[in-house]
Amino acid sequence: MTRPLSPSLGTRIFLVNAGLLLLAVGSSVALTWTLGNRIATKAARDRILATNSVQSAFQQQRYELLLGPVRLLAQLPTFKAYIVEAIDTNNPAAVFDQLTERQRDLGYDLALLLNASGVLFARTDDPEAHGTDLSRNPFVAQARKGTASGVWQEGSKLYYAVAEPLTVAQDPAPLLFGYLVAGFALDDRLALDVQRITGSEVAYLAGGPGGPTVVATTLEPALEEKLLAALRLKGDLLGRVIQRGDAVDQLELEVDGRNWVALLTPLRDAAGAPVGASVALASLDRELATYRRIQGLLLGVGAFALLAAVALSYALSRRTFAPVRRLAEAAEAARQGSYDVRLEAGGSREVAQLARSFNDLLADLRERRDMQDYVMELSRSMPEAPRHAPPAAPETRPRTLMAVEMRRYARPRGVLEPLDTLARMGRDLRRVAAAVGARGGRLEIAAGHRILASFDGDGRSLRALQSAAEVLAVLSSRDLELEQAEPPLLALAAGDALSGSVTYADEPERVLLGPAVQQLEVLMREATPGDLVLSPAVYGELATVFSQAGVEVPAQRSLLSPQPIHVLSAELAGRVCGTPPSVTQATVVMGGAPALGGAAAPGGRSTLADIAPGSLLGGRFEILSVLGAGGMGVVFKARDQELDDLVALKMLKREVAGDRDLLDRLKSELKLARRITHPNVLRTFDFGELDGVPFISMEYVRGVTLRYLLEASGRPPFSAALHVGKQLCNGLAAAHALAILHRDIKPENIIIDQSGNAKLMDFGLARPAQRMAGAGVTEAGFLVGTPHYLAPEQIQGREPSFATDLYAVGVVLYELFTGTLPFGGGTPMEVLLKHLSDPPVPPRERWTDIPERLERLLVRCLEKDPEQRFARIDELQRELDQLST
Repeated sequence: MTRPLSPSLGTRIFLVNAGLLLLAVGSSVALTWTLGNRIATKAARDRILATNSVQSAFQQQRYELLLGPVRLLAQLPTFKAYIVEAIDTNNPAAVFDQLTERQRDLGYDLALLLNASGVLFARTDDPEAHGTDLSRNPFVAQARKGTASGVWQEGSKLYYAVAEPLTVAQDPAPLLFGYLVAGFALDDRLALDVQRITGSEVAYLAGGPGGPTVVATTLEPALEEKLLAALRLKGDLLGRVIQRGDAVDQLELEVDGRNWVALLTPLRDAAGAPVGASVALASLDRELATYRRIQGLLLGVGAFALLAAVALSYALSRRTFAPVRRLAEAAEAARQGSYDVRLEAGGSREVAQLARSFNDLLADLRERRDMQDYVMELSRSMPEAPRHAPPAAPETRPRTLMAVEMRRYARPRGVLEPLDTLARMGRDLRRVAAAVGARGGRLEIAAGHRILASFDGDGRSLRALQSAAEVLAVLSSRDLELEQAEPPLLALAAGDALSGSVTYADEPERVLLGPAVQQLEVLMREATPGDLVLSPAVYGELATVFSQAGVEVPAQRSLLSPQPIHVLSAELAGRVCGTPPSVTQATVVMGGAPALGGAAAPGGRSTLADIAPGSLLGGRFEILSVLGAGGMGVVFKARDQELDDLVALKMLKREVAGDRDLLDRLKSELKLARRITHPNVLRTFDFGELDGVPFISMEYVRGVTLRYLLEASGRPPFSAALHVGKQLCNGLAAAHALAILHRDIKPENIIIDQSGNAKLMDFGLARPAQRMAGAGVTEAGFLVGTPHYLAPEQIQGREPSFATDLYAVGVVLYELFTGTLPFGGGTPMEVLLKHLSDPPVPPRERWTDIPERLERLLVRCLEKDPEQRFARIDELQRELDQLST
């Protein structure tokens, strides 16, 4: 059996293109046709709405034209006296003459005079008419209360009328003797006036026992009955309007083969009861005439264009298909990451130009790929860039200064060779630098065997005391059996200090000046080896810490200064440092914790100060440099000698290492963190112990923290901030997808690599979003996080959730886009209280040109109630994506 021939691919492409062209042209014609009908219908509807408004204005104008003269006439004494006399003498002819004479002056079409009982006495359209009882007429009933207005019906005629009561003064109340009614007829003149203004046709209908009748219209006489017939075909339409008083809005009618849009409005008497209707008519045919011509022209042009396009498409598809196929194959290969394809620049001019452009694009992508790989590999071996911005200018600020004097090098004995002595001093200097850096301090000057360090910011004196206690512990031990231990001398002083750089040779040198520096000199003269001497200012700042530790250090008289001093032994310093601060500037820890000084950590190393560049941990990791320090420990750059690769090692502090429950919890939760594999998350590799010190190994990325960028440049450009914000959300979404919370999102935990890619790091505080029963939670009174980025529920000790991370993301985004934090404060406790109770500073006050959508996003992230924030990270991602469009 022979298979049926199928059209070639080129033919199929032609047929598809032809079908698409037909669909496009047909859709354009259909769309234009539909839009034309809609526009014309809307124009007709707008016209009848305008007609209805004009009619309402005409009606009100007629009432106002009648009301003034009628009231004036009703109050004219001579007129009232004349009418009273005519009524008393039963002389309707006299009243008729009077009303007819006034009609020429006032211009009304109808006037009636009724006696006090509501009985007709005289009327202008019939001199013989009198005696008819009109007391039940709504105008009479309303006129008894005052002026009445509405539509007056006289058989098949309608009038815009007003009625005014006629009274004479009499005690105790005015005497009612009659009613004066005047009106303008609803006739063809009124309808023509409305038509001249609006361009619409108008008809007025009056109700009656025999059904509605046309009392006035602008239509041709032959169309009057046809209009009524068309309205009757609409069911109970006329009854609803004329009998029940319902308004019918924008009704489509066909009258004698013509299409209209009609609007029916009831005409009401003085009591509000319907007595007729006004009909406004706009011609749909007239409105559509112009669009019909455009549609016909479009149809003809579209048909011609379709035929021409189909013919041209058929001719071109046969010639261009082959090079297009090769181009598609090359594009697919490039999408898969292969940029080594090259196209032949043959064929027509357009196809050749496209091939050349595509070849240029592939060459550019190859160069970018190779250059990026080169820079990435090169940057991993380059020296570390500083993570924190240096001082921009000389400044004076409150500081706590620490002086360390290593007496073992003041009078070196002949136990060691000179080279060994210098090597040991280098090791001790690295120990001091590590102890100072781990507490957020800065090593200022090392001159001979004396070292000067500074601490600033919140909790500076406590951090200086902790560093001093650690230095005192590590430098008091002896390294050789035959060597006698020589503890160092340490002193702490606090006060304003001027920092800056001075140049007196080829290189600038950093200096510290001020009373606190001078005070350190005095304190060091008072110290003996193994002592830690505190100035009164430092002791006063730490009074609460000493009280919590149950330690009291009496003041001693100074031999060299009128101020007293406080001297701590190594043991006493360790006891005091065992009481942590209530709030610190970096990672906050509230509640009990193991002692920071005194006892050594399990294993071979007593403190992180023993770990310095050049150290080899576990026979595997060579420490290259210090990357930074936080509340949990110190991060080192290290080389894994087994894998010959660079890693980041986070060595945990002694207070963490001594808490086995905390280590077990970290180990369990880091198992979850290892599962996160995402380009915007710093990978966590392992958790264990090296030489007795717990560690976390992580992916090493050469770059700078977001905190460094913010301190160095302030608010980044909008596009850069949006790029970092999106990548932060992408990384956090990967964690949340595995039900893992981060709980410590802040700029210090976001690193930017050399290609501009942002990575979320430090999952040391991360935890599962939901724990199994009995797994335990963070114990009461133990608060983990950073004050400026803590959500209210974290501060209150409530269970964190995804919304908790989103709050911290909101603070980071606020800082990215405005350059400042949403909550400020002199102390961390003030910041925490503001997170609990104060609204954030409106972002527009910090950045006046902030997009309104971005401002709403930031405010929503910082809602106190977690239920009011974004429910999931993907919702926030979608909002950020919208900011790019």
